[in-house]
Amino acid sequence: MPVVLGLLFLLGSVGIATAAEPEVTKHGDWTNVCRVAENSQRQCSSTQLLTRQLGDGQSARILQTTVRRINESDYLIQFLLPLGVDLRPGIAFQVDDKDRRGAQYFTCTNTGCIVRMGMNQAFIGELQGGAKARIIYRAVNSEQPAAIDISLKGITAATNAL
Repeated sequence: MPVVLGLLFLLGSVGIATAAEPEVTKHGDWTNVCRVAENSQRQCSSTQLLTRQLGDGQSARILQTTVRRINESDYLIQFLLPLGVDLRPGIAFQVDDKDRRGAQYFTCTNTGCIVRMGMNQAFIGELQGGAKARIIYRAVNSEQPAAIDISLKGITAATNAL
C-alpha cells in the first residue's frame, strides 16, 4: 500500500497543466479580461454587457459590446444583439451627436446576432472622447428602429489597457 501512495504522490507532483486564471479589471462601465494564449501571447478584450430584468427575477442580455486591439493602431468592435433583429438594414452606430456609421451583420448564432466594425485611431479617439454611443437597429416585422445606448465611461482607460 505505501508503494501505491508513493506512486500517487509522485504522479500528483508531476503537475497537471492548468490554464491560468484570466486577469479581470474594471474601467468605469467596461470590464477588461486578459488571458495568456497557448502561444504565450497576451490576449485582452474590453466588454460592456447591458441586461434587463425579467419578471421572474432573471436577467436577459440586451447588448454585449466588445473591443479588441488588432495591432498598434487598429481595433475591432463587436456587438452581440439578441435574436429577432431584421438583418437586411444592418445597424447604425453613433457616438454622441457625430455622424452615424453603418455596418452589416456578420453572422447569427444561437446566442444572438453579431456585427463587427474595424476602428482606426480616429474612430477610437471619437469613442474615447465621447460620453455615450448608440446602436440603432430594427427588430423583425417592425417599421420603427430601436436604439440602445452604450456608456463610454471608462472606455479610454479600458482601450489603453488592451
